[in-house]
Amino acid sequence: MSQEDTPDTRKFSRRDANVRVVAASSTMRGYREKQEDRFAVCLELPVPGSSINQEVMFFGVYDGHRGFTMAQHVATTLHSVLAASDAYKKALYRDALDVSFRAMDQDVLDGRVLSAEAEEEDKNYPNAPGEPTSSGCTATVALIIGKRIIVANAGDSRAVICRSGKAIQLSTDHSPFKPSELERIHAAGSKVIKGKVGFMLAMSRSLGDIGAKSTEGLTPEQQPIIGIPDLQETTLTADDEFMVLASDGVWTALLDRDQVSRSFLKSLASEDLEKLMTGMGKLPEKTTGTAKETLDKMVTGFTNADIRRAISSLGEVNQYKLYEAGEKSSSQNVCDVVRWCIAQKLPLDKVCECVLDFCFANFNGNDNMTIVVVAFLNGRTFNGWQTWVATRERREYGRKGRVFEAFEPRPDKPATLNEIVAQALRAR
Repeated sequence: MSQEDTPDTRKFSRRDANVRVVAASSTMRGYREKQEDRFAVCLELPVPGSSINQEVMFFGVYDGHRGFTMAQHVATTLHSVLAASDAYKKALYRDALDVSFRAMDQDVLDGRVLSAEAEEEDKNYPNAPGEPTSSGCTATVALIIGKRIIVANAGDSRAVICRSGKAIQLSTDHSPFKPSELERIHAAGSKVIKGKVGFMLAMSRSLGDIGAKSTEGLTPEQQPIIGIPDLQETTLTADDEFMVLASDGVWTALLDRDQVSRSFLKSLASEDLEKLMTGMGKLPEKTTGTAKETLDKMVTGFTNADIRRAISSLGEVNQYKLYEAGEKSSSQNVCDVVRWCIAQKLPLDKVCECVLDFCFANFNGNDNMTIVVVAFLNGRTFNGWQTWVATRERREYGRKGRVFEAFEPRPDKPATLNEIVAQALRAR
């Protein structure tokens, strides 16, 4: 999707609550031409065989591409399909999530999802409105049943839980370089070109994108791109503060690429780093036996352009190891930012908006961005929960707290998170 010269930084936010949780959501278009993200929050899915409310809750984030049609369809139907499934009625929640994800692709195959706009899979052959959609979307869904959380994921949106200030990933991004994904992609006769499957998608799983799932002779599970979710489950504990679901625009914006990349390069074995340096022309050919300390100092002195060259020359295995390191780092960064905003006693929807503004302050904050934050009250009032989180934050970082500056600031000297929050507090 193309970018606009002038960003749209308006946020569309909402807040939902029951006796167990407070959930807030916010979405922002940014520099993108259109807003293709969607989200869904349902705090009272029906409970099989019970009249108890607030026992089953559903949260989803869907990042669309090549148009918003598929993301819109999934956001409005997936949770209903889930609750209506036989597996759900039998309390087989993992099976129900798998079935509901597969049903989304079947809807497209059956011609039930028609494009709501012109979709440009190929600019020379745009898909006209009213035709079966060629668009697709990621899907990250969290289903809470009592103390159980089951997360179903296809794509590179993500869910994490903040447990005593530590980010616990509830999903793993489907990078094309992930070994199990890469094996399937190669077996299907496709390749990863410049980080994209078949030079089309930067993720190896999605909903929709039927054109990338039509290789003859292959089952849905064998296609280069599949819509089958990975499932992860955890049990809520007394130390769980909140959960975050967000599209990749948020995780990418709060990734310190320079720090993660330099640390990864320094973690390489001496012979591998030496070979990489030689290939970049930083060392004479056939150089051997360079001290690791010397190599690490050279990495420290790399320019940003050097870092990009070094990373681009990594093999597929190391590409994924670097991606994993970034995934872990950005997950913690987002949790740190959300937690600090909560500790400032902002309403939860304003926490989401401040996080998006801080994402936008970073050079990589150009994408559509959507975030859902779920506060686990554990018998507390919302104000009591805020105080509990704030006390924990101060205990760890002192009363002065932390200063959050952009990892890769824009040229116009953007505000720090602290300044963004201070402005939000003044505006209350």
